[in-house]
Amino acid sequence: MKRMLLITSLCFLSIINTVTAQDFNFTYSEGFPEQKEWSKLKLLSNGNTILINVGPELEIFLSLYNKEGKTIGNNTLKPKYTGRRLKAAEVQAVYEINKEIVLFLVDFQNGSSILIRMIIDPNDAKLKSEEIIATAKSGADGQKYDSYDDTRTYGFLLKKDPESDYYAVLSCLSIKATEGDNFQIIHFSPEHKEINKATFSAPDKTFSFINYLSIHVKSDKYVILGSFLYNSDKFQQNAKSKTYLSKLKNGSTSFSHVEIKEASAFQRSHGKFEYDPINNLLFLIIETNLEQTKTSNYAFFLQPINPDDLTLLPLFSLPTQKADEYFVTNVKPNSKTGFQGMPQNYLVDQSGNHMVLFQNTILKSSSSSRQTFFNEIAITSFDKGGKELYGFIIPCNYYLDGSHVQFTYYDGKKGYKPGLAWTGSGFPRYWLFHIDMVSSKKFNYIFMNNRPDNFEDPDNIKKKQMMTLSSLTATYYKLQTNGELTKDYLFGKPSKTNANQFCNFNASDFNPLTGQYVTIVTQEIKGDKISKVVWFNLDK
Repeated sequence: MKRMLLITSLCFLSIINTVTAQDFNFTYSEGFPEQKEWSKLKLLSNGNTILINVGPELEIFLSLYNKEGKTIGNNTLKPKYTGRRLKAAEVQAVYEINKEIVLFLVDFQNGSSILIRMIIDPNDAKLKSEEIIATAKSGADGQKYDSYDDTRTYGFLLKKDPESDYYAVLSCLSIKATEGDNFQIIHFSPEHKEINKATFSAPDKTFSFINYLSIHVKSDKYVILGSFLYNSDKFQQNAKSKTYLSKLKNGSTSFSHVEIKEASAFQRSHGKFEYDPINNLLFLIIETNLEQTKTSNYAFFLQPINPDDLTLLPLFSLPTQKADEYFVTNVKPNSKTGFQGMPQNYLVDQSGNHMVLFQNTILKSSSSSRQTFFNEIAITSFDKGGKELYGFIIPCNYYLDGSHVQFTYYDGKKGYKPGLAWTGSGFPRYWLFHIDMVSSKKFNYIFMNNRPDNFEDPDNIKKKQMMTLSSLTATYYKLQTNGELTKDYLFGKPSKTNANQFCNFNASDFNPLTGQYVTIVTQEIKGDKISKVVWFNLDK
Protein backbone atom coordinates (compact mmCIF):
# COMPACT_ATOMS: atom_id res chain seq x y z
CA MET A 1 0.00 0.00 0.00
CA LYS A 2 1.44 3.36 -1.00
CA ARG A 3 0.30 6.73 0.29
CA MET A 4 1.77 9.96 1.59
CA LEU A 5 1.91 10.32 5.36
CA LEU A 6 0.46 13.64 6.44
CA ILE A 7 0.78 14.62 10.09
CA THR A 8 -1.69 17.31 11.01
CA SER A 9 -3.76 17.58 14.15
CA LEU A 10 -3.59 14.27 15.98
CA CYS A 11 -6.80 12.50 16.89
CA PHE A 12 -6.42 9.54 19.24
CA LEU A 13 -8.82 7.03 20.63
CA SER A 14 -9.49 6.71 24.31
CA ILE A 15 -8.12 3.23 24.92
CA ILE A 16 -8.92 1.48 28.18
CA ASN A 17 -6.53 -1.30 29.09
CA THR A 18 -7.85 -4.68 30.02
CA VAL A 19 -11.01 -4.55 32.10
CA THR A 20 -12.03 -7.27 34.52
CA ALA A 21 -15.75 -7.67 33.91
CA GLN A 22 -16.89 -10.03 31.16
CA ASP A 23 -19.68 -8.85 28.89
CA PHE A 24 -21.18 -12.14 27.84
CA ASN A 25 -23.11 -15.17 29.07
CA PHE A 26 -21.90 -18.35 27.40
CA THR A 27 -23.65 -21.55 26.35
CA TYR A 28 -21.34 -24.51 25.65
CA SER A 29 -21.74 -27.76 23.76
CA GLU A 30 -20.35 -31.01 25.08
CA GLY A 31 -16.60 -31.37 24.60
CA PHE A 32 -14.91 -33.09 21.66
CA PRO A 33 -11.25 -33.62 20.61
CA GLU A 34 -9.64 -30.63 18.91
CA GLN A 35 -10.45 -30.66 15.21
CA LYS A 36 -7.30 -30.77 13.11
CA GLU A 37 -8.75 -29.57 9.81
CA TRP A 38 -11.01 -26.83 8.45
CA SER A 39 -14.30 -26.17 10.27
CA LYS A 40 -17.27 -23.88 9.73
CA LEU A 41 -20.30 -23.08 11.91
CA LYS A 42 -23.64 -21.84 10.61
CA LEU A 43 -26.48 -20.40 12.69
CA LEU A 44 -29.73 -21.61 11.13
CA SER A 45 -33.15 -19.96 10.96
CA ASN A 46 -34.81 -22.90 12.77
CA GLY A 47 -32.65 -22.22 15.85
CA ASN A 48 -30.19 -25.07 15.22
CA THR A 49 -26.47 -24.73 14.53
CA ILE A 50 -24.50 -26.89 12.09
CA LEU A 51 -20.77 -27.60 12.55
CA ILE A 52 -19.06 -28.66 9.32
CA ASN A 53 -15.59 -30.19 9.52
CA VAL A 54 -13.73 -31.09 6.29
CA GLY A 55 -11.07 -33.74 6.73
CA PRO A 56 -7.81 -34.22 4.80
CA GLU A 57 -9.38 -36.57 2.24
CA LEU A 58 -12.49 -34.42 1.82
CA GLU A 59 -14.59 -36.37 4.30
CA ILE A 60 -17.27 -33.98 5.55
CA PHE A 61 -18.26 -34.45 9.19
CA LEU A 62 -21.48 -32.80 10.34
CA SER A 63 -22.66 -32.11 13.90
CA LEU A 64 -26.06 -30.52 14.51
CA TYR A 65 -26.92 -28.66 17.73
CA ASN A 66 -30.24 -27.34 19.03
CA LYS A 67 -30.93 -24.00 20.74
CA GLU A 68 -29.68 -25.35 24.07
CA GLY A 69 -26.36 -26.48 22.58
CA LYS A 70 -27.26 -30.19 22.71
CA THR A 71 -26.16 -32.50 19.90
CA ILE A 72 -29.20 -33.67 17.92
CA GLY A 73 -27.55 -35.17 14.84
CA ASN A 74 -24.28 -36.40 13.34
CA ASN A 75 -23.42 -37.44 9.81
CA THR A 76 -20.42 -38.11 7.59
CA LEU A 77 -20.48 -37.29 3.87
CA LYS A 78 -18.12 -38.23 1.07
CA PRO A 79 -18.75 -36.26 -2.13
CA LYS A 80 -19.41 -38.61 -5.04
CA TYR A 81 -18.24 -36.07 -7.63
CA THR A 82 -14.52 -36.05 -6.94
CA GLY A 83 -11.42 -36.20 -9.07
CA ARG A 84 -7.81 -37.17 -8.68
CA ARG A 85 -6.76 -34.20 -6.50
CA LEU A 86 -8.99 -34.53 -3.44
CA LYS A 87 -6.61 -32.62 -1.19
CA ALA A 88 -6.74 -29.65 -3.55
CA ALA A 89 -10.54 -29.37 -3.43
CA GLU A 90 -11.90 -26.01 -2.34
CA VAL A 91 -14.91 -25.15 -0.24
CA GLN A 92 -16.28 -22.07 -2.00
CA ALA A 93 -18.98 -21.15 0.52
CA VAL A 94 -21.48 -22.36 3.12
CA TYR A 95 -24.92 -20.71 3.04
CA GLU A 96 -28.39 -21.21 4.39
CA ILE A 97 -30.67 -21.03 1.35
CA ASN A 98 -34.41 -21.72 1.42
CA LYS A 99 -34.03 -22.85 5.07
CA GLU A 100 -31.54 -25.57 4.06
CA ILE A 101 -27.77 -25.90 4.50
CA VAL A 102 -25.98 -25.54 1.16
CA LEU A 103 -22.30 -26.42 0.80
CA PHE A 104 -20.48 -25.51 -2.44
CA LEU A 105 -17.30 -27.44 -3.37
CA VAL A 106 -14.87 -27.14 -6.28
CA ASP A 107 -12.92 -30.08 -7.65
CA PHE A 108 -11.64 -31.58 -10.92
CA GLN A 109 -13.40 -33.96 -13.27
CA ASN A 110 -12.31 -35.01 -16.76
CA GLY A 111 -9.81 -32.15 -17.08
CA SER A 112 -12.24 -29.40 -16.03
CA SER A 113 -13.08 -27.69 -12.77
CA ILE A 114 -16.51 -28.54 -11.41
CA LEU A 115 -18.71 -26.74 -8.90
CA ILE A 116 -20.64 -29.14 -6.67
CA ARG A 117 -23.75 -28.15 -4.70
CA MET A 118 -24.62 -30.27 -1.65
CA ILE A 119 -27.95 -29.62 0.10
CA ILE A 120 -28.18 -30.75 3.73
CA ASP A 121 -31.29 -31.06 5.91
CA PRO A 122 -31.13 -28.54 8.82
CA ASN A 123 -33.18 -30.84 11.07
CA ASP A 124 -31.12 -34.04 10.97
CA ALA A 125 -27.89 -33.21 9.01
CA LYS A 126 -28.76 -35.75 6.29
CA LEU A 127 -27.75 -35.18 2.68
CA LYS A 128 -30.74 -34.28 0.51
CA SER A 129 -29.03 -33.85 -2.86
CA GLU A 130 -25.66 -33.47 -4.57
CA GLU A 131 -25.08 -32.29 -8.13
CA ILE A 132 -22.65 -30.48 -10.42
CA ILE A 133 -24.08 -27.06 -11.26
CA ALA A 134 -21.27 -25.45 -13.31
CA THR A 135 -17.98 -26.20 -15.05
CA ALA A 136 -14.96 -24.05 -15.86
CA LYS A 137 -11.54 -24.35 -17.39
CA SER A 138 -9.07 -25.83 -14.93
CA GLY A 139 -5.96 -24.10 -16.22
CA ALA A 140 -4.66 -27.33 -17.75
CA ASP A 141 -4.31 -25.51 -21.08
CA GLY A 142 -1.44 -23.51 -19.61
CA GLN A 143 -3.36 -20.31 -19.04
CA LYS A 144 -2.37 -18.53 -15.87
CA TYR A 145 -5.37 -17.84 -13.67
CA ASP A 146 -5.04 -15.12 -11.10
CA SER A 147 -4.97 -16.56 -7.56
CA TYR A 148 -5.64 -13.21 -5.91
CA ASP A 149 -8.93 -12.07 -4.53
CA ASP A 150 -12.15 -13.43 -6.05
CA THR A 151 -10.36 -14.86 -9.12
CA ARG A 152 -9.57 -18.35 -7.89
CA THR A 153 -7.31 -20.95 -9.43
CA TYR A 154 -10.32 -23.02 -10.44
CA GLY A 155 -12.16 -20.20 -12.15
CA PHE A 156 -15.42 -19.93 -10.18
CA LEU A 157 -17.07 -17.14 -8.27
CA LEU A 158 -20.19 -17.70 -6.19
CA LYS A 159 -22.21 -14.93 -4.54
CA LYS A 160 -25.52 -14.85 -2.66
CA ASP A 161 -27.78 -11.81 -2.48
CA PRO A 162 -27.18 -10.32 1.01
CA GLU A 163 -30.91 -9.61 1.35
CA SER A 164 -32.51 -12.72 -0.17
CA ASP A 165 -31.80 -16.36 -1.04
CA TYR A 166 -31.16 -15.75 -4.73
CA TYR A 167 -27.57 -16.44 -5.81
CA ALA A 168 -25.37 -16.54 -8.90
CA VAL A 169 -22.39 -18.51 -10.17
CA LEU A 170 -19.73 -17.14 -12.52
CA SER A 171 -17.57 -19.62 -14.45
CA CYS A 172 -14.35 -18.59 -16.18
CA LEU A 173 -14.32 -19.73 -19.82
CA SER A 174 -11.30 -17.75 -21.00
CA ILE A 175 -8.98 -15.02 -19.70
CA LYS A 176 -8.16 -13.95 -23.26
CA ALA A 177 -10.22 -10.87 -23.99
CA THR A 178 -9.90 -11.43 -27.74
CA GLU A 179 -11.82 -14.71 -27.59
CA GLY A 180 -15.60 -14.80 -28.05
CA ASP A 181 -16.91 -15.73 -24.59
CA ASN A 182 -15.03 -15.08 -21.36
CA PHE A 183 -17.46 -15.92 -18.56
CA GLN A 184 -20.76 -17.63 -18.00
CA ILE A 185 -23.20 -16.41 -15.35
CA ILE A 186 -26.01 -18.59 -13.99
CA HIS A 187 -28.65 -16.88 -11.83
CA PHE A 188 -30.44 -19.21 -9.35
CA SER A 189 -33.68 -18.94 -7.37
CA PRO A 190 -33.93 -19.90 -3.66
CA GLU A 191 -35.29 -23.25 -4.90
CA HIS A 192 -32.02 -23.73 -6.86
CA LYS A 193 -33.71 -23.35 -10.24
CA GLU A 194 -31.90 -21.56 -13.08
CA ILE A 195 -33.79 -18.33 -13.77
CA ASN A 196 -31.25 -16.92 -16.23
CA LYS A 197 -28.02 -17.89 -17.97
CA ALA A 198 -25.75 -15.83 -20.22
CA THR A 199 -22.19 -15.69 -21.51
CA PHE A 200 -20.14 -12.53 -21.10
CA SER A 201 -17.60 -11.20 -23.59
CA ALA A 202 -14.99 -8.50 -23.02
CA PRO A 203 -16.57 -5.08 -23.75
CA ASP A 204 -13.36 -3.89 -25.46
CA LYS A 205 -11.35 -6.42 -27.46
CA THR A 206 -8.41 -4.08 -28.01
CA PHE A 207 -7.11 -5.53 -24.71
CA SER A 208 -5.49 -8.96 -24.47
CA PHE A 209 -6.67 -10.25 -21.09
CA ILE A 210 -9.62 -10.01 -18.74
CA ASN A 211 -10.03 -10.75 -15.01
CA TYR A 212 -13.31 -10.79 -13.19
CA LEU A 213 -13.36 -8.70 -10.03
CA SER A 214 -16.58 -9.58 -8.24
CA ILE A 215 -20.31 -10.13 -8.75
CA HIS A 216 -23.37 -8.80 -6.93
CA VAL A 217 -26.84 -10.36 -6.92
CA LYS A 218 -30.13 -8.48 -6.46
CA SER A 219 -32.98 -10.95 -5.81
CA ASP A 220 -34.46 -12.12 -9.14
CA LYS A 221 -33.82 -8.75 -10.78
CA TYR A 222 -30.18 -8.69 -11.92
CA VAL A 223 -26.55 -9.69 -11.50
CA ILE A 224 -23.72 -7.12 -11.68
CA LEU A 225 -20.22 -8.15 -12.79
CA GLY A 226 -17.03 -6.15 -12.32
CA SER A 227 -14.23 -6.88 -14.82
CA PHE A 228 -10.70 -5.62 -15.47
CA LEU A 229 -9.12 -5.53 -18.96
CA TYR A 230 -5.35 -5.26 -19.47
CA ASN A 231 -2.53 -6.18 -21.85
CA SER A 232 0.31 -7.58 -19.73
CA ASP A 233 0.90 -9.19 -16.33
CA LYS A 234 4.16 -7.22 -16.16
CA PHE A 235 4.08 -3.71 -14.77
CA GLN A 236 4.36 -1.08 -17.49
CA GLN A 237 4.60 2.56 -16.53
CA ASN A 238 1.61 4.57 -17.80
CA ALA A 239 -0.01 1.41 -19.15
CA LYS A 240 -3.71 1.68 -19.88
CA SER A 241 -6.42 -0.59 -18.66
CA LYS A 242 -10.20 -0.52 -18.34
CA THR A 243 -12.53 -1.44 -15.51
CA TYR A 244 -16.16 -2.18 -16.32
CA LEU A 245 -19.40 -2.73 -14.47
CA SER A 246 -21.80 -4.93 -16.43
CA LYS A 247 -25.41 -5.70 -15.56
CA LEU A 248 -27.39 -8.77 -16.58
CA LYS A 249 -31.12 -8.28 -16.06
CA ASN A 250 -33.38 -11.27 -15.57
CA GLY A 251 -35.02 -12.20 -18.86
CA SER A 252 -32.13 -10.88 -20.93
CA THR A 253 -28.96 -12.55 -22.21
CA SER A 254 -27.15 -9.30 -23.04
CA PHE A 255 -25.25 -7.04 -20.66
CA SER A 256 -25.30 -3.27 -20.24
CA HIS A 257 -21.86 -1.76 -19.51
CA VAL A 258 -20.49 1.24 -17.63
CA GLU A 259 -16.76 2.03 -17.60
CA ILE A 260 -15.09 3.32 -14.44
CA LYS A 261 -12.95 5.83 -16.31
CA GLU A 262 -11.09 7.02 -13.21
CA ALA A 263 -9.54 3.53 -13.04
CA SER A 264 -8.06 3.64 -16.56
CA ALA A 265 -4.47 3.96 -15.29
CA PHE A 266 -4.79 1.17 -12.73
CA GLN A 267 -2.62 -1.93 -13.19
CA ARG A 268 -3.19 -5.52 -12.08
CA SER A 269 -6.38 -4.56 -10.28
CA HIS A 270 -8.44 -6.85 -8.08
CA GLY A 271 -11.70 -6.09 -6.37
CA LYS A 272 -14.72 -7.03 -4.28
CA PHE A 273 -18.27 -5.80 -4.01
CA GLU A 274 -19.72 -4.90 -0.60
CA TYR A 275 -23.36 -3.86 -0.33
CA ASP A 276 -24.67 -1.10 1.96
CA PRO A 277 -28.39 -1.85 2.53
CA ILE A 278 -29.00 1.32 4.55
CA ASN A 279 -28.13 3.62 1.63
CA ASN A 280 -28.75 1.11 -1.20
CA LEU A 281 -25.20 1.58 -2.43
CA LEU A 282 -22.82 -0.98 -3.86
CA PHE A 283 -19.11 -0.41 -3.19
CA LEU A 284 -16.37 -1.86 -5.37
CA ILE A 285 -13.17 -2.17 -3.33
CA ILE A 286 -10.29 -1.90 -5.82
CA GLU A 287 -6.72 -2.93 -5.06
CA THR A 288 -4.17 -1.89 -7.67
CA ASN A 289 -0.47 -1.30 -8.26
CA LEU A 290 0.66 2.29 -8.81
CA GLU A 291 4.34 1.91 -9.64
CA GLN A 292 7.08 -0.67 -10.02
CA THR A 293 9.53 -0.97 -7.11
CA LYS A 294 11.43 -3.75 -5.35
CA THR A 295 8.45 -4.13 -3.05
CA SER A 296 4.82 -4.03 -4.11
CA ASN A 297 3.16 -0.67 -3.71
CA TYR A 298 -0.56 -1.13 -3.46
CA ALA A 299 -3.25 1.49 -3.47
CA PHE A 300 -6.83 0.92 -2.41
CA PHE A 301 -9.85 2.75 -3.74
CA LEU A 302 -13.59 2.62 -3.20
CA GLN A 303 -16.07 3.14 -6.02
CA PRO A 304 -19.63 3.82 -4.77
CA ILE A 305 -22.33 2.68 -7.19
CA ASN A 306 -26.08 2.97 -7.39
CA PRO A 307 -26.73 -0.69 -8.30
CA ASP A 308 -30.16 -0.08 -9.81
CA ASP A 309 -28.94 2.14 -12.66
CA LEU A 310 -25.10 1.79 -12.38
CA THR A 311 -24.68 5.50 -11.63
CA LEU A 312 -21.13 6.12 -10.35
CA LEU A 313 -20.49 8.36 -7.37
CA PRO A 314 -17.02 9.93 -6.89
CA LEU A 315 -14.24 7.35 -6.47
CA PHE A 316 -12.02 7.89 -3.40
CA SER A 317 -8.96 6.35 -1.70
CA LEU A 318 -9.55 4.30 1.42
CA PRO A 319 -8.84 6.81 4.20
CA THR A 320 -6.11 5.73 6.62
CA GLN A 321 -4.65 8.98 7.96
CA LYS A 322 -5.79 8.51 11.56
CA ALA A 323 -4.38 4.97 11.68
CA ASP A 324 -1.10 6.31 10.22
CA GLU A 325 -0.98 9.01 12.88
CA TYR A 326 -1.63 6.48 15.61
CA PHE A 327 1.11 4.22 14.23
CA VAL A 328 3.89 6.83 14.17
CA THR A 329 2.86 8.29 17.53
CA ASN A 330 1.95 5.26 19.67
CA VAL A 331 3.58 2.24 18.03
CA LYS A 332 6.73 3.13 16.03
CA PRO A 333 7.64 6.80 16.50
CA ASN A 334 10.79 6.42 14.38
CA SER A 335 8.96 5.04 11.36
CA LYS A 336 9.67 6.96 8.15
CA THR A 337 7.01 5.28 6.05
CA GLY A 338 4.02 5.02 8.37
CA PHE A 339 1.81 1.96 8.39
CA GLN A 340 2.16 -0.32 5.37
CA GLY A 341 -0.52 -2.98 5.06
CA MET A 342 -3.13 -4.63 2.88
CA PRO A 343 -6.87 -5.02 3.56
CA GLN A 344 -7.79 -8.37 5.08
CA ASN A 345 -11.37 -7.72 6.20
CA TYR A 346 -14.13 -5.27 5.37
CA LEU A 347 -17.68 -4.58 6.51
CA VAL A 348 -20.44 -1.99 6.34
CA ASP A 349 -21.65 -1.76 9.92
CA GLN A 350 -25.24 -1.49 11.10
CA SER A 351 -25.05 2.30 11.20
CA GLY A 352 -24.04 2.47 7.53
CA ASN A 353 -20.39 3.32 8.18
CA HIS A 354 -17.48 1.33 6.77
CA MET A 355 -14.75 -0.46 8.71
CA VAL A 356 -11.62 -1.90 7.11
CA LEU A 357 -9.01 -4.12 8.75
CA PHE A 358 -5.54 -3.73 7.21
CA GLN A 359 -2.57 -5.84 8.24
CA ASN A 360 1.15 -5.46 7.68
CA THR A 361 1.71 -8.56 5.54
CA ILE A 362 5.16 -9.59 4.29
CA LEU A 363 5.69 -12.59 2.00
CA LYS A 364 9.13 -14.24 1.94
CA SER A 365 9.79 -16.87 -0.72
CA SER A 366 12.60 -19.28 -1.48
CA SER A 367 13.00 -22.23 -3.82
CA SER A 368 11.73 -24.60 -1.12
CA SER A 369 9.26 -22.63 0.98
CA ARG A 370 7.03 -19.61 1.40
CA GLN A 371 6.30 -17.79 4.62
CA THR A 372 3.98 -14.90 5.38
CA PHE A 373 4.74 -12.61 8.31
CA PHE A 374 1.78 -10.80 9.85
CA ASN A 375 2.45 -7.76 11.98
CA GLU A 376 0.46 -4.68 13.01
CA ILE A 377 -3.28 -4.43 12.35
CA ALA A 378 -4.84 -1.11 11.39
CA ILE A 379 -8.54 -0.44 11.80
CA THR A 380 -10.02 2.50 9.93
CA SER A 381 -13.64 3.69 9.81
CA PHE A 382 -15.29 6.14 7.42
CA ASP A 383 -18.72 7.12 6.14
CA LYS A 384 -20.21 6.38 2.71
CA GLY A 385 -18.54 9.45 1.19
CA GLY A 386 -15.05 8.64 2.46
CA LYS A 387 -14.95 10.95 5.51
CA GLU A 388 -12.64 9.28 8.02
CA LEU A 389 -14.17 8.75 11.47
CA TYR A 390 -11.42 7.04 13.46
CA GLY A 391 -8.35 4.86 13.06
CA PHE A 392 -6.04 2.93 15.37
CA ILE A 393 -3.44 0.16 15.46
CA ILE A 394 -3.44 -3.25 17.18
CA PRO A 395 0.19 -4.48 17.38
CA CYS A 396 0.76 -8.22 16.83
CA ASN A 397 3.41 -10.59 15.49
CA TYR A 398 3.06 -14.04 13.91
CA TYR A 399 3.91 -15.92 10.75
CA LEU A 400 2.35 -18.76 8.78
CA ASP A 401 3.53 -21.16 6.12
CA GLY A 402 2.39 -20.48 2.59
CA SER A 403 1.23 -17.44 0.65
CA HIS A 404 -1.53 -15.22 1.98
CA VAL A 405 -3.01 -12.37 0.00
CA GLN A 406 -5.63 -9.66 0.32
CA PHE A 407 -8.92 -10.27 2.11
CA THR A 408 -7.79 -13.50 3.77
CA TYR A 409 -10.07 -12.98 6.78
CA TYR A 410 -12.93 -11.64 4.64
CA ASP A 411 -13.02 -14.76 2.47
CA GLY A 412 -12.56 -17.09 5.42
CA LYS A 413 -15.56 -15.82 7.34
CA LYS A 414 -17.77 -16.39 4.28
CA GLY A 415 -16.84 -20.06 4.22
CA TYR A 416 -13.93 -20.17 1.76
CA LYS A 417 -11.40 -22.98 2.28
CA PRO A 418 -8.47 -23.08 -0.16
CA GLY A 419 -7.15 -26.39 -1.41
CA LEU A 420 -4.11 -27.69 0.46
CA ALA A 421 -2.19 -28.51 -2.68
CA TRP A 422 -1.48 -24.94 -3.75
CA THR A 423 -1.44 -22.74 -0.66
CA GLY A 424 -0.34 -23.10 2.93
CA SER A 425 -3.38 -21.17 4.10
CA GLY A 426 -5.25 -24.47 4.12
CA PHE A 427 -3.13 -25.89 6.91
CA PRO A 428 -4.94 -26.35 10.24
CA ARG A 429 -2.57 -24.03 12.08
CA TYR A 430 -3.72 -21.10 9.96
CA TRP A 431 -7.33 -21.03 11.12
CA LEU A 432 -6.41 -20.28 14.73
CA PHE A 433 -4.82 -16.97 13.69
CA HIS A 434 -7.94 -15.72 11.96
CA ILE A 435 -9.17 -12.27 13.05
CA ASP A 436 -12.94 -11.80 12.96
CA MET A 437 -14.73 -8.47 12.65
CA VAL A 438 -18.50 -8.12 13.19
CA SER A 439 -21.05 -5.35 13.64
CA SER A 440 -23.83 -5.72 16.21
CA LYS A 441 -26.69 -3.31 16.86
CA LYS A 442 -24.74 -1.66 19.70
CA PHE A 443 -21.03 -2.06 18.94
CA ASN A 444 -18.46 -3.23 16.42
CA TYR A 445 -16.21 -6.07 17.56
CA ILE A 446 -12.81 -7.51 16.67
CA PHE A 447 -12.08 -11.05 17.90
CA MET A 448 -8.57 -12.54 17.83
CA ASN A 449 -6.24 -14.87 19.70
CA ASN A 450 -3.22 -13.30 21.34
CA ARG A 451 -0.48 -13.88 23.87
CA PRO A 452 -1.53 -12.44 27.24
CA ASP A 453 1.71 -10.48 27.58
CA ASN A 454 1.32 -8.98 24.10
CA PHE A 455 -2.29 -8.13 24.87
CA GLU A 456 -1.43 -6.26 28.07
CA ASP A 457 1.86 -4.59 27.12
CA PRO A 458 1.76 -1.00 25.83
CA ASP A 459 1.50 -0.56 22.07
CA ASN A 460 5.10 0.64 21.67
CA ILE A 461 6.58 -2.54 23.22
CA LYS A 462 7.79 -5.00 20.57
CA LYS A 463 5.41 -7.96 20.49
CA LYS A 464 6.62 -11.52 20.93
CA GLN A 465 5.98 -13.83 18.02
CA MET A 466 2.89 -16.01 18.35
CA MET A 467 3.85 -19.57 17.42
CA THR A 468 2.39 -22.08 19.90
CA LEU A 469 -1.39 -22.25 19.90
CA SER A 470 -1.58 -23.34 23.54
CA SER A 471 0.16 -20.06 24.51
CA LEU A 472 -2.65 -17.99 22.99
CA THR A 473 -5.97 -16.94 24.47
CA ALA A 474 -9.12 -15.41 23.01
CA THR A 475 -9.48 -11.62 23.26
CA TYR A 476 -11.82 -9.01 21.84
CA TYR A 477 -11.96 -5.28 21.14
CA LYS A 478 -15.27 -3.43 21.41
CA LEU A 479 -15.74 -0.21 19.47
CA GLN A 480 -18.40 2.41 20.05
CA THR A 481 -19.69 4.59 17.22
CA ASN A 482 -17.43 7.48 18.31
CA GLY A 483 -14.34 5.26 18.09
CA GLU A 484 -13.96 4.72 21.83
CA LEU A 485 -12.30 1.37 22.33
CA THR A 486 -12.27 -1.15 25.18
CA LYS A 487 -10.65 -4.56 25.23
CA ASP A 488 -10.87 -7.67 27.36
CA TYR A 489 -10.20 -11.38 27.53
CA LEU A 490 -13.18 -13.23 26.10
CA PHE A 491 -13.20 -15.95 28.78
CA GLY A 492 -11.37 -14.13 31.55
CA LYS A 493 -7.70 -13.53 32.18
CA PRO A 494 -5.61 -16.73 32.08
CA SER A 495 -4.25 -17.86 35.44
CA LYS A 496 -3.22 -21.03 37.24
CA THR A 497 -6.87 -21.93 37.67
CA ASN A 498 -8.02 -20.52 34.30
CA ALA A 499 -5.88 -21.92 31.47
CA ASN A 500 -5.56 -20.30 28.07
CA GLN A 501 -8.63 -20.73 25.89
CA PHE A 502 -8.14 -20.04 22.20
CA CYS A 503 -10.85 -19.87 19.53
CA ASN A 504 -11.19 -20.84 15.90
CA PHE A 505 -12.62 -17.48 14.85
CA ASN A 506 -12.46 -18.53 11.18
CA ALA A 507 -15.22 -21.04 11.98
CA SER A 508 -17.42 -18.40 13.61
CA ASP A 509 -20.82 -17.20 12.51
CA PHE A 510 -22.91 -14.18 13.53
CA ASN A 511 -26.58 -13.36 13.12
CA PRO A 512 -27.01 -9.53 13.03
CA LEU A 513 -30.79 -9.84 13.53
CA THR A 514 -30.55 -11.71 16.84
CA GLY A 515 -27.04 -10.66 17.92
CA GLN A 516 -26.01 -14.30 18.42
CA TYR A 517 -22.35 -15.22 17.84
CA VAL A 518 -20.97 -18.76 17.74
CA THR A 519 -17.40 -20.05 17.59
CA ILE A 520 -15.21 -22.98 18.69
CA VAL A 521 -13.16 -22.67 21.88
CA THR A 522 -10.29 -25.02 22.77
CA GLN A 523 -8.57 -25.49 26.12
CA GLU A 524 -5.65 -27.74 27.01
CA ILE A 525 -6.54 -29.97 29.96
CA LYS A 526 -3.85 -32.33 31.29
CA GLY A 527 -2.10 -32.36 27.94
CA ASP A 528 -5.24 -32.96 25.86
CA LYS A 529 -6.89 -30.22 23.82
CA ILE A 530 -10.66 -30.28 24.33
CA SER A 531 -12.91 -28.17 22.11
CA LYS A 532 -16.48 -26.96 22.52
CA VAL A 533 -18.90 -24.94 20.45
CA VAL A 534 -19.77 -21.77 22.37
CA TRP A 535 -22.69 -19.37 21.83
CA PHE A 536 -23.12 -15.84 23.22
CA ASN A 537 -25.04 -12.69 22.36
CA LEU A 538 -23.41 -9.38 21.40
CA ASP A 539 -26.56 -7.28 21.86
CA LYS A 540 -27.26 -8.12 25.51
